[in-house]
Amino acid sequence: MEALTNNQLKMYLKQQGLKISGSKADLTKRVLSHARENAARDVLEDEEFYNSCEDDKTSESESSDSDGENSYVEESLKVLFFA
Repeated sequence: MEALTNNQLKMYLKQQGLKISGSKADLTKRVLSHARENAARDVLEDEEFYNSCEDDKTSESESSDSDGENSYVEESLKVLFFA
């Protein structure tokens, strides 16, 4: 984030319809906050999708761990900025 200029931060914020005034620290906080909100929303949407897919599965096709509970793979999320 430190490598981004004020203009790049403002351009991102403007594209997202967010406030573009303030210091570089303010802009950075706003971009990070927006990115976190989007990531959280994406995770919730993914969970809803996977839950709806599980409803369609038969018990024979479900993979389970030694305790008989479903196992899931967690993915990390990255926010990419292009200038």
